[in-house]
This record gives sequence, C-alpha cells and structure tokens, in this order.
Amino acid sequence: MLKKMFFAGILLVSIGNIVLADINSKAGTTSYTFLRVGPIARIQAMGGAYTGLADDEGSLFYNPGGLAKIKDKTYLLSYSNYITDVQSGFAGLIYPLKNNRSVGFSFNYLNWGDIIQTDSLNNELGTFTPTDIAFAISGAAVVNPSFDAGATVKIIFEKISDYSTSALAVDLGGIYTAADGRTRFGATVLNLGKQMKSAGSIKESLPTVYKIGFSHHLKELPLVVAADLNKPRDNNFYLNLGGEFIHFKNLLLRAGWSSNSGDIKDVSDGGSLAGFGFGLGFLWKNYKLDYSYSSFADLGSVHRFTMAGSIK
Repeated sequence: MLKKMFFAGILLVSIGNIVLADINSKAGTTSYTFLRVGPIARIQAMGGAYTGLADDEGSLFYNPGGLAKIKDKTYLLSYSNYITDVQSGFAGLIYPLKNNRSVGFSFNYLNWGDIIQTDSLNNELGTFTPTDIAFAISGAAVVNPSFDAGATVKIIFEKISDYSTSALAVDLGGIYTAADGRTRFGATVLNLGKQMKSAGSIKESLPTVYKIGFSHHLKELPLVVAADLNKPRDNNFYLNLGGEFIHFKNLLLRAGWSSNSGDIKDVSDGGSLAGFGFGLGFLWKNYKLDYSYSSFADLGSVHRFTMAGSIK
C-alpha cells in the first residue's frame, strides 16, 4: 500500500504542476541550473536514463531510493570537463546501516571559469569566477522486499562576483522491483525547495523536475535497457533512453540519447550527434572506472570520468 501511495503522490504532484504551469513561457527562468547537470559518467553515457534503474552509487544524485540496498561502505568521485571552460565535480560516501537502511553524503560543484568584468563603458576591471556548490545528506530504507524509498536534503550556494545566494532543497525517490527481479520502476522529484537568500529583492525558483523511469534486464541478451520521462517545472517534457551491454566480465559498453537536445539540433549544422552519449565501464576487484562522452554539437562535447569502490 505504501509504495502505491508513494508513486501516486508523485504522479499527482507532477500532473498538478503540469496543469497549472504554462509549459513554455518560463523556459530557462529557474536558478541553480548546475543542479540539472548530470555528473556521473555511467548514467550520462546512458543518456541520463536512471530513475528506474538506480542500482549503484549514482543514486546519490539521481534517485535516493536506490541507496537502500547498497550493502558496502562505498565512495564515489566524478569529474566533468564541460563545454567552454566549465568544470564540475561530484563526491559521495554511502554507509549502510542496520535494519535495511543506508545514509549518504555528497558534495556537488560547478566552476564556470574566469569571466571578464567590465564597467558601463566596456573597460575591463578584472575577472571573476562564478561558482555553484551543493552539500547533501541522503537516507534510504527498504520498505518491503519489492519497494525502496529515500530522500535527500541539500543546501545550495551560488556566488557571482560580489553577489551570493543560498537555497534549501529536497529530493524524493522510490524504486519498485517487479516479481521477475529483472524489471524496475522508479519515480523522483528533484530539487523541490526554496531560495533562502537572493541577490535582489525577488527570490528565484529552483529547477524542480519530476521523473518517472523504467529499466529491464533482458533475459535473452546481456543487456540492460532504461527509459526516463522528465518534466521540468519550467520547460517541456523530454525523454532519456539508454542501454548497458554487460556481456564481458570486466568491460561494460553503454550508449544513450536524450530528447532534451532538440533545440541544439534546430540551430546547429553539426547537430546530428547532439543528445547522444557513449561510454565505457571497467571493473577491477572492488573498483569501477567509468568514462562517458556526450555531444552538444557546435557548442562542444563533455567528457566525464567517475571512480567508485567499496571501503573495507
């Protein structure tokens, strides 16, 4: 009953948000956009499709419900060489507790690179470096053998030159595993919260997004497929699709696509790969090393590197 109420609640909140909002009129108007940037190589190689998979350390960022069944103390380190001079990183620790519960801690940052500061006459006054940071604590529990639920609380900071802001947000997530053990469904609400300190007199909205997802381990092939349907509070629906080929013992092959790249394709002559992601995963003893490549057409490409392992 609890799992049904959880998914129904997220679905109703999502529908309410869709009905009350003008889907296109507020596109790009929310703050703290770095919270939209997926930091984990494995997941971005699969096009960002993870809400209904949530089976490893990446749950810290994408679906806290997936933390519940992690049995070992685990760390995660990720670095992204983003477009232009933008760089981002993510670090996390997960600790399993008694009674089928887990707690996690994470740190997420994005550095926008040096920006030239000018006055009203275009005279250069030096440079500044905008920075976004989020600290988070997560908790998850096995509600019953087929359903796990979790939540994350985040405190967010942003600094641009002499101005700074802060916000408080929560993520809610759940995972339901079907009777076949190979099919999973997930739902999340990410970045639901409020700005506490603004740079001006008006407080800005957070980039809340509602997600439902599905994953399936094929019986006939060594392949995992996943799909997410996303609804940001300030934009249109978009779809993530991905797959992970798990035939080789220590090598994983991944590919995916996100429909969120449509605007890039419309304005770019080189947009044929926009939205696609590709990647590799290497397994060695208790360690994992993942790499992903994502195309943003003429804007450039993104390379992500993630390392994870258990702590003995």
